[in-house]
Amino acid sequence: MIRAGSSEFQIEIADDDSFVEAVREGTADPYTGIRIVSGDRYLYGSEDRWPENWVTHLTNSFLETIPDLADGERTVVTNHNGPSYFVFEPTSDGAIHVTHVFSKEAVDDPDRRTDSMPAATITFSSFASTIIDLGRALHERIVTINVTIASEDDLRRLAKNVDTATSILDEQHNDF
Repeated sequence: MIRAGSSEFQIEIADDDSFVEAVREGTADPYTGIRIVSGDRYLYGSEDRWPENWVTHLTNSFLETIPDLADGERTVVTNHNGPSYFVFEPTSDGAIHVTHVFSKEAVDDPDRRTDSMPAATITFSSFASTIIDLGRALHERIVTINVTIASEDDLRRLAKNVDTATSILDEQHNDF
């Protein structure tokens, strides 16, 4: 399992046999199980459910939210072409409110969100460091399995996004 984060915010990716086989066959963006949890609240998946996703793409999408979130801007990641969305909304105290919504209408209208749409508020630092650590671990795991795909677009983008997000997080820490 590829795991990043803390009890505040954690992401786990199943690097099972099908993950390994897909990467060996040249897939830089394996379709495998992933869970996202904040505290005891699952934002994606559950204790016994690992929804499958293109994990390199999703990790890249999360990394690409960090510049906007650092600037206090709301951002949205579309999951599986729109069956669900991850809405990231900065709060007045510098935290990030994350909601996994299941309709396009609920993305823009918080009144359309229901209790069945999991949400959590986490610190920006916890969110960013978790996504950065996940990006590094995922990149390392994929390249360890199949070094010949290290130059694939998805993996080059992943490395670039990790570097960009790391610079932003370092800059934020230096501001304090």
